[in-house]
Amino acid sequence: MDIKFKVAEKLNSSDLPVITIQPTLYMGNMTAPWAAPSIVNHGTLAYPLPEQQKVSWVSWESMGQYVAAAVEHPELAGNSYRIGGAEALSGADMAGIYANHLSKPITYYPIALNDFKAGLNESIGEPVGTEIAKLYTWFTGDGAKRLDVDNSEITKALGITPDHFKHWVKSIDWQSIANPT
Repeated sequence: MDIKFKVAEKLNSSDLPVITIQPTLYMGNMTAPWAAPSIVNHGTLAYPLPEQQKVSWVSWESMGQYVAAAVEHPELAGNSYRIGGAEALSGADMAGIYANHLSKPITYYPIALNDFKAGLNESIGEPVGTEIAKLYTWFTGDGAKRLDVDNSEITKALGITPDHFKHWVKSIDWQSIANPT
């Protein structure tokens, strides 16, 4: 994350007309092969964040809308915006949304960061898994405040309404994603 912040600082202090957009975490992470089957088939939403940590999850579609709209607003150059979804949700909140949509109990399980790192290193290799785990370690510490964002300023400036998590969940064919043929 440090390098991303340094790059953003350099760009924002340059003469280039830059608008920095920093997303939180993507809703689409839940559609990954290691997430969707657990939610649909086992009733467990597992993620490497504490259960009560609030996150303004953003959809890829909303992020794309923000970026496309920012290009049309050169007067915003030099500004930096954190982008998230319509609301900040805890793991328990998300599990409740899935439970309503899938009509079955869903439990949130906070994955221990060492287990997360080991699993990533086993599936995608070292050092990628270690580096991703470092990011989530930061998100559970100093970076936690960067996950619960207020979109009101950028939403007003660009005329974008970000997706609500419950609407996004309803838009996904969870059975197909969780049980591909």
